[in-house]
Amino acid sequence: MPLGIGKINEARDHKKLNKKLSRAWKKVAKEHEKSTGEQGYYCTKLVEPVPMLNKAECEKVISHENNQWIVFGRDRFSSRASGYGGEGHTQAGMIDMVVGRMGAGTDSDTFANPNFISDAARIYISQKADIDAYLGLPRGTVGISKARSAIGMKADAIRIVGREGIKLTTSPVGEINSLGGNISTIYGIDLIAGNDDNMDTYLVDLVPKSQMRLQPITKAFELADCLKEVADPADGLIGQLAGIVDTFVTYSMDLFSYIGFHTHIAPGFGAPTAPDPNLIIKSFSTLINDLALVKTQLHVLKANQLSVVNKYMNPSGARWIGSRHNRSN
Repeated sequence: MPLGIGKINEARDHKKLNKKLSRAWKKVAKEHEKSTGEQGYYCTKLVEPVPMLNKAECEKVISHENNQWIVFGRDRFSSRASGYGGEGHTQAGMIDMVVGRMGAGTDSDTFANPNFISDAARIYISQKADIDAYLGLPRGTVGISKARSAIGMKADAIRIVGREGIKLTTSPVGEINSLGGNISTIYGIDLIAGNDDNMDTYLVDLVPKSQMRLQPITKAFELADCLKEVADPADGLIGQLAGIVDTFVTYSMDLFSYIGFHTHIAPGFGAPTAPDPNLIIKSFSTLINDLALVKTQLHVLKANQLSVVNKYMNPSGARWIGSRHNRSN
């Protein structure tokens, strides 16, 4: 048998088998429809309301019977007068991919424009767009994109899965944007839950930075180094304080010992007097009850400091303050 004939026959057999299976599924679905009145089981044909697109002259539309659309045209987010396509701009090509036009409120008798609020799910690609305005996004620290190439995605749920990692990156200084201009600054990445950045211009200077919703993401290693400088038992500021207090207590112990055994030279033969017994009792009482307690507390403090460092500031610690998988600059 010539090389390749076997594969051709195998493909034909597979096609025949697929047709048989398709006929079997259709038969089961028809039986289900007869008994329940429900269509579309096993992904067979389903008739449902689908709106008509208010199509612009420049647009080529690919659609199917269950409200799926791919529209090739010029930038618009609503009526034919909207967007840079509506204003007659050049270099404003657009591809709009939509499923579920008009969402749950769809109607077969309705002519619908693109609607970034009510359409169920969309991937929008435009050479020139005001994408933040179209999607109703806040300014954030990145700012509002105007008349720039853009890709916007919106749905009830968006999931991105990278089997070998995901990178979110912005361009370096010196790269060229879609209009041919130089990028002169490094733009950041804003993660904004609830679409509320609390960055209204009249509030930015009034709200304390600690109360602003959109804040810089902590860099774990930097924070760990900072906290170590404060809390490390050996070299941290608190450790140094403990050492200072420990030295003070040691000197105080020597002082109280000296006072407790203090003598004077008696008149006459010049012999030293015996230490004041009350002073001896007082000195040793202070030494035992106060300074020994302070010593113990200092040892406990140093042990607790070491525990905090090991728990929070080491990557192997039980409550390491940095993400074990995610990083941000």
